[in-house]
Amino acid sequence: MLQRITAILTAILLIVLLSVGFAAAEGYYLRGDADADGEVSVLDAVVVRRRLAQMEVAVIDERAADVDGNGLSVFDATLIQKALAYLPDPHHVGEKIVIPAPTAAPKPTGGSSEDLPPMPGG
Repeated sequence: MLQRITAILTAILLIVLLSVGFAAAEGYYLRGDADADGEVSVLDAVVVRRRLAQMEVAVIDERAADVDGNGLSVFDATLIQKALAYLPDPHHVGEKIVIPAPTAAPKPTGGSSEDLPPMPGG
């Protein structure tokens, strides 16, 4: 029985991790999708409230959960719920937010070693 429960929980965890990985690999997240399952639902508001209450949450994408951009607060959960109730949504809950690609570190602007004067005695 314990092995079966462990197998089921492992499968659920794998599914969640894969769905989070695909969104990150595609380079975007949905504003308000706190549980990173690819859609905004009342469960996202629950995840935000559980995190704020310092309760255990399996997965949270804090970038997506911070709907108003002012840090994670109960107001973010309220904004998610208001959007789901089709109330005015100035924060565009559910909007796809593109994650900027990492930029390469700038290369030094100094010349190559061929531009240096020869070493004395060499």
